[in-house]
Amino acid sequence: MAESTRESDQATAVLVLGMHRSGTSALSRALNLRGLDIASRLVPASENNRTGFWESEELVALQDELLGQFGQRWYDFLPLPETWWQTAPAEAFRQRLLDYLERDFGQSRLFLIKDPRLCRLLPLWRAVLADFGARVRVVLMLRDPWEVAASLAARKGMSLPTAHGLQLWLRYSLEAERHSRGLPRCLVTYDELLADWPATLKRIARQVDLSWPCDDLESQRMIDEFLSVRHRHQRVGAERPGDGCSASIQQAHDALTGLASDPDAVDHRQVLDELLARTDAAMAAIAPLLAGYEQRYQESDRCYRHEQEVRRELARQLTVSRDEIRQMEFHHQQTVDRLKEQQLQQRRALEERITDLRQSLNQSRRDVEAGKGERKKLELELQAMVGSQSWKVTAPLRSCGDWLLGLRRGRFSSLARLGLNLKELECYRHLLDSGIFDRTHYLDSYPDVREAGLNPLVHFIRKGTAEGYLPNPLFETEWYLETYPDVAESGINPLLHYFIHGVTEGRNPSPYFDTLDYLERHPELRKSGVNPLAHCLAHEDVAAYLLVKKSAASESVEKPGPQPAARASGMQRPRPLFHDFSSYERNSLFILKLEAPFSEEAKRVIGHMSGVRRHLARHYADMPETALVSIIMPTYQRSACIGTAVRSALTQTYRNFELIVIDDGGEDDTAAVLAAFADLRIRYFRLERNSGAAAARNYGLKQARGEYVTYLDSDNTMEPDFLRILLGELLVENNAFDMAYCAQNIMVGDAGSGTARLEAVRYASFCRPVIENRNYIDLGALLHRRTLIERFGGFNERMQRLIDWEFLLRLSEQQYPKPVPCILSSYYHDVANNQITKLKSWRRALAHLDGYLAERGVADQLPGHAIPGLDSMYSLRFSPTPRRTRKVSIIIPSFECLDYLRLCIESVNRFTNVPFELIIVDNASARSVRDFLADLDRRDGVTVIQNEENYGFTYAVNQGIARADPDGDVILLNNDAVVTEGWAGALQQVFDDLPEVGLVIPRQVLPPHTPTIEIHNPISNVRREMDVNLSVHHDNILNTRPHDNSNGFFELSFAPFFCVYIPRHTLEAIGPLDFENAPHYRSDRLYCEAVRQIAGRKIIYTPHAKVYHFLQRATSTLREADAGSFDGMFVRNDWLEVKKRIANAD
Repeated sequence: MAESTRESDQATAVLVLGMHRSGTSALSRALNLRGLDIASRLVPASENNRTGFWESEELVALQDELLGQFGQRWYDFLPLPETWWQTAPAEAFRQRLLDYLERDFGQSRLFLIKDPRLCRLLPLWRAVLADFGARVRVVLMLRDPWEVAASLAARKGMSLPTAHGLQLWLRYSLEAERHSRGLPRCLVTYDELLADWPATLKRIARQVDLSWPCDDLESQRMIDEFLSVRHRHQRVGAERPGDGCSASIQQAHDALTGLASDPDAVDHRQVLDELLARTDAAMAAIAPLLAGYEQRYQESDRCYRHEQEVRRELARQLTVSRDEIRQMEFHHQQTVDRLKEQQLQQRRALEERITDLRQSLNQSRRDVEAGKGERKKLELELQAMVGSQSWKVTAPLRSCGDWLLGLRRGRFSSLARLGLNLKELECYRHLLDSGIFDRTHYLDSYPDVREAGLNPLVHFIRKGTAEGYLPNPLFETEWYLETYPDVAESGINPLLHYFIHGVTEGRNPSPYFDTLDYLERHPELRKSGVNPLAHCLAHEDVAAYLLVKKSAASESVEKPGPQPAARASGMQRPRPLFHDFSSYERNSLFILKLEAPFSEEAKRVIGHMSGVRRHLARHYADMPETALVSIIMPTYQRSACIGTAVRSALTQTYRNFELIVIDDGGEDDTAAVLAAFADLRIRYFRLERNSGAAAARNYGLKQARGEYVTYLDSDNTMEPDFLRILLGELLVENNAFDMAYCAQNIMVGDAGSGTARLEAVRYASFCRPVIENRNYIDLGALLHRRTLIERFGGFNERMQRLIDWEFLLRLSEQQYPKPVPCILSSYYHDVANNQITKLKSWRRALAHLDGYLAERGVADQLPGHAIPGLDSMYSLRFSPTPRRTRKVSIIIPSFECLDYLRLCIESVNRFTNVPFELIIVDNASARSVRDFLADLDRRDGVTVIQNEENYGFTYAVNQGIARADPDGDVILLNNDAVVTEGWAGALQQVFDDLPEVGLVIPRQVLPPHTPTIEIHNPISNVRREMDVNLSVHHDNILNTRPHDNSNGFFELSFAPFFCVYIPRHTLEAIGPLDFENAPHYRSDRLYCEAVRQIAGRKIIYTPHAKVYHFLQRATSTLREADAGSFDGMFVRNDWLEVKKRIANAD
């Protein structure tokens, strides 16, 4: 790597001058990749420059405003007033430009400024940069003026005539050359840059006396990829027009290219001076004429624009009025017809009812008379029987018979036939309605009972108890009998004992449920007498409840300690995943949806979302309805239900929309149903044949006229505020999002019948790694800018299922959607018989989706490794790069696992895209590992530290930190990790947005079927890879929106140090890890606490850096090879034992 820019207290500013379309953007990006700092907020790329302009949005606006002070715009070629930079308007802008420099480059030592307007405003900039205390270097970019003029003429939306473009080139080029005299400068041609950029940049460095900070192979590769002949879109042949103006243009171009070859040529400067003087004189002569034309043009343009706006507004109002009249007439007629029909039906029903009642009354009178006579007869017979002697003698037998008759006829008749004794019958009677025997759980857990057709409670009473079967997820039969031996001695059924006695005695049904603790948190249960275990099973999310308790217990396996006794006591308190919306939002990635019947906590969340909806509806009530929204609705054979969906669209409070219905070759009455609405906003298209939902939606997108797009299936509905709220959220000031999504009701049944029931509410924060594992955002909850379709394409027509999942993955590849916590959409199950989820196979669709995700396979670029799971690994399709790379030391603590270590190191060398050094600290591995590392130590950029004893993770890491470059950052990386393309650059890119971050955390991805995936995220699909750095087990998500979050950053409280980026300012504030209190595990938790509590900095997770983890390969090896070392280091985590080992080694 080349030496950095010369050490100096004085900053250096490189000004890139040149006419618009001259190649200044290409040169600026190349210099940026060589290490020059660039503006923080750049003009976005566009159709006119797809690779970016690389100039500051703020500076462009400032300089346009400054030109306006002198009555000019960027496209004017009249001269500015003489010594304009000494005038009052210029002096006012001098401080504003200085303030801009302080904001963007206050901490920079070497930076570049690029904007073609600099050519005209350079005299003022020389004074401003002197005030800023920066040295000035100038690079003047030259390009054939006829190519520049052709490029300006071809620009979309702002084209200029060729003659105008040539005069503009002449003005910019002459003034740039004149004003930059006396400064260290270099003139460069566009042809020269594209033909041999390394030689060009070397000449620039030599002529302006600079050294590039980044001169490594990686920056060369990136410049090679960026610069190509594709940058040149206009070429002009050798022939030029022959008028006098063209002769002056050619003369200026020849003189400038001559200066590029010979910077000291006086004759070329004289030619340029004469040309500038002639041009100024000519412009002075025609200035009044041009000013008059300009004034009349501006007035005409303003009048035209105003007239067009008035015409559009009047047309819109007329259309709205006509639509409202049609709607009112249509609805009025519908109402009249409906009322007439209802009145007629009610009259007929009343007449029929009166007739039936009269007949019933007459029959009842006859029955009463007959009953009176029968009653008198029976009373006489009863008196005679009761008074007899036989009735008195048989009284005891009648009592026993009544019991047996009730047994045979009542609810226990089936038990009697099974032969239960009285003790078992009593147990059954108590447990049947107790709420603590879970019939569904029992049959699902023990399929042999289901297959045999047995009554599950009877089986549990007679056999299940003896076999240790669990009657519900929270009652462990054997544990209860072992923990409370008096129950086993009594012979009573353990579940019955807990129900009758255990609660009042404070006993626990399992190590995962604390009876007294639950009663303390629900004091109302003591008064009501409700069994706490029954209450928990009925009202809590039992799966999540158990996950927290079992994952806490699993820590004792990974980090052994004195936990078994605590577990046996049953006193561990379960941690609920959420208790209000704030905690739900943090943990929503582990829940995804709230299922009915809703718990009290779930009702709080839903209630908050309802309040947010009311607030946003009021907030956006007066929002201008200027943006057109296209609602895309594909349908096929759904005339029976489409009316409800259409009606929900037509009732939107935001009225500027079009509903595009694409009938995918159906042969039902869909067209007639739509025609009945008589609404001009409905646009109906029918395809000749059934092509599938993807093709139908793509057809709709081609027909769409809206700037924004959303989707509504013909069996779903949207709430009236759907468009207003989601569109309002995308139109807010400083919005960084291009799409938004809302919460959604999951319904069962037909929306139009009134019998549909609410099954769940689906909503979670957006997280790209989770969405790659399983989709939780329905297409009907999404609204986005149409430009996303132009960038990423429409729907994949090769897929018949999972279409919306694949579509959402592509749209969110670079920028994430904005979650809006309002229930604005409803998804209906079982409305239509032809739902894709019922008819289409998901396997082929999943193969398409995985093919998209895994396009950049890791194994293809790391051949020769036979490690299971490597074939399934892949790099991200998009990884952002930092504006300026930082030096970093990658520290790998190592113990055994040679195959994994080789793979780890090779992946680092292959995929790291920032300048780095590699430091490997080995903790007394076997000879094969040590030999491999000794050979590696001979290579440049690699340092190996060989320990004779195993000092543990923390001490080894600190050894690496001590040897790291003191001016660079540090990355800690496990030896069983595999990094992917762009990982390090993505970690550093976080500092572009959040420069004061304390730690940066990447994805920690476990391969499919890794056992611990569900411990970290219980809703994940274990058959797919999963990121576990966002973890319910660690309970580590603090904030899902630490920034604008279109970049997907999360703020964490903790992350395991399998891979972590530690910036130098954190190391200086806190120092290395605490090995004395945590020789192996726990040191990462202590360091995270210190970062947040002592240094006052944030821990930021980025989804754009991806690292795979094979999960504790070295730990498993140590457990098998050296039980004593494993016990001291992993079980007791005791530094004293490690310290003794160090002393003995010395």
